Amino acid sequence: MLILYFSIMNCHQHIYNIAEICYQQGLQHVVLSPGSRCAPLVLAFARHEHLYVRTVSDERSAAFVALGLAQQTKKATVLVCTSGTASYNYGPAVAEAYFQGIPLLILTADRPPEWVGQQDGQTIFQSNLYGAHVKASYALLADNSEHAQWHCERTINTAIIETSKPLTGPVHVNIPLREPLYPSGSSAVVEYKQDIQIISAPNTHKILTAEEVSTLQHDWHHYPKKLIICGQLNRSMRLLKYLEKLFGQEQVPIVADVTSNLHELPFIIKHHDLFMAVKQAEHLKGLQPDLVISIGSNILSKSIKLFLRKYQAKAHWHIEDAPVFPDVFQHISKHYEVTPAYFFKVLLAPQKHTKVQKKEPSSASIDFESPINQDLASFNAQILHNYTLQWKSAKKHVKEVNQSFFPQPSFSDLEACYEVLNVLPEKSILQIGNSMPVRYVNFLGLNDNHKHVEVFANRGTSGIDGSMSTAVGAANASANRLVVLILGDMSFVYDQNGLWNNDLPSNLRIIVLNNQGGNIFRMIKGPNQLPELETYFETENKASCASIAAQHQCEFFQAHNNAELQLQLPQFIAWDQQAKSPKILEVVTDKMLNKIVLDDYKLQIKRKLGVDLQTIE
Repeated sequence: MLILYFSIMNCHQHIYNIAEICYQQGLQHVVLSPGSRCAPLVLAFARHEHLYVRTVSDERSAAFVALGLAQQTKKATVLVCTSGTASYNYGPAVAEAYFQGIPLLILTADRPPEWVGQQDGQTIFQSNLYGAHVKASYALLADNSEHAQWHCERTINTAIIETSKPLTGPVHVNIPLREPLYPSGSSAVVEYKQDIQIISAPNTHKILTAEEVSTLQHDWHHYPKKLIICGQLNRSMRLLKYLEKLFGQEQVPIVADVTSNLHELPFIIKHHDLFMAVKQAEHLKGLQPDLVISIGSNILSKSIKLFLRKYQAKAHWHIEDAPVFPDVFQHISKHYEVTPAYFFKVLLAPQKHTKVQKKEPSSASIDFESPINQDLASFNAQILHNYTLQWKSAKKHVKEVNQSFFPQPSFSDLEACYEVLNVLPEKSILQIGNSMPVRYVNFLGLNDNHKHVEVFANRGTSGIDGSMSTAVGAANASANRLVVLILGDMSFVYDQNGLWNNDLPSNLRIIVLNNQGGNIFRMIKGPNQLPELETYFETENKASCASIAAQHQCEFFQAHNNAELQLQLPQFIAWDQQAKSPKILEVVTDKMLNKIVLDDYKLQIKRKLGVDLQTIE
């Protein structure tokens, strides 16, 4: 029996029971931010012996730490904060969690409803605070009646289920609390209720009927030039297995962002964000597919999105186990509400002769199993083979450029990313900051030697505001794995409170690409041609990474050139599980030189592709 000793005679019994409900529903991690109004919630979670509870004082950072924990555990992390603007500071991470589909249970303490809007301290309008950026928003009753306790148990159960069914995401529960909030010091006993109401989550796994599978397999053969586009995905051995089987049978080109976690497959098409951007229009036209299948969430590559919006396929199927679907290429025709692994499993299953009423005459008019159409099937297979060769050729030549271009005599952010990726340990977790770092890594790509390396980035909203805090949370949830974060100096300084943390993990490695400002504005067209570039877009950063590292007792390294980087990397990456602090490596580069090196890199690729295309023609 779990017992709390308070002087409050059960006035917050239903609040204390929230911790027990979370435990019995399988939640493990709780991130608290200090405050007075949330005291009953803090005490309930802090004294529960089966929950892992952390304190992060900055609510904006706390929410991203919780996001990193949930990202790795695949279970909702509980967030607890006090009333007022504290709850508003959760906003950026809540939005990121919503668009990335990461489960969070957000518990915000509040003043009693009659005091909202009455100039009472730390009081704002907290009901439905996060609007459309949560899956659901609930509010508890501000009393301790029997009905209030029943309402609390029902609501918390519902909210927890909602974080994972039918799709994962954040859910908000606003909790008005009346005084007294603290124990007075006498020996009154308050118990966690043991016969608490626990509601089982429904089974929501979708499957396709035999008729739907038959239609899918039939329609698949109707399109000669097929292309699979892979956005952000969690690593899945089942998906890897079925994609390997699919490529072995038909060699369909599979274009995968680095955030897709498919880099272990040697045949995937990577570097596409580079070669799609430098190819001429007539060459891009030749890559136009008949059928596009998209899997995963946010697609990182802007080039591939622009390409498929301009050169639209005849059909676009999106595969995602969610009731809503994006139309990112502006031409979606079908949505299969199943997991990608299941989709490819049934696609590859032996075909059954099921009589199907077809809705698309064009695809129903061909029976590829009929002997009379064997020649047509063979012809389509040859078309697909030639089509795949075009994608493989582009990938091959970017790889050849990489082999000759690196290492560079000129030290740059691109060069530093290349060197860091080369020393990533097996089974490590790579976290990537937004702006240029995630683009650099997608340009370069991981390779099939990076076995079991998992890649994550906050691409739901693509902000720079919580990359470090997310990595801290991910490292806390992955004590036996090294977590390597690559981010820019603006992201590092902006989120430095991610290091203001009582539970800073020693398995965290942070690489700061310090070019003294927002270097991306020098790289992209538009701001790089304006006189306001340096003052109003790049905004020079003068913060000291060394001072920030020292303030938070982090081991600090610094590199100004490739020789120093090569010297520092082995010691920086090395990890002894007995170590007590994370490590920070500041890579100091020149913003002017960064642009020169990147432009030269793209030019080399363009030349290589140009020679190849002229040879083919």
